[in-house]
Amino acid sequence: MSGTNKKNTELHEEELEAAAGGATQNRWNPEVCGKYTRVEYECVGFLKATWCDHYREEYLYRSSVGHFPERYRFTCAMGRYNYEGNPHGNPT
Repeated sequence: MSGTNKKNTELHEEELEAAAGGATQNRWNPEVCGKYTRVEYECVGFLKATWCDHYREEYLYRSSVGHFPERYRFTCAMGRYNYEGNPHGNPT
């Protein structure tokens, strides 16, 4: 059909996530995040339910010693921290 106006139907990432029922989790704020040296509430949200896009948690291994024998690697893609710790994010 000639002469028909075509609307741009391309969605931006934020719009796509909102349409899918989610919202962006990019919480990077240099003024706040610049103070962090370990995992904080802003990185993982309430009960670790809504992680920031820059947060990574990698299971490493389970030891037979200690109160929290599981070991994890915690990293921030923005370079704020990179360390090994227990399941609660406490460095060891």
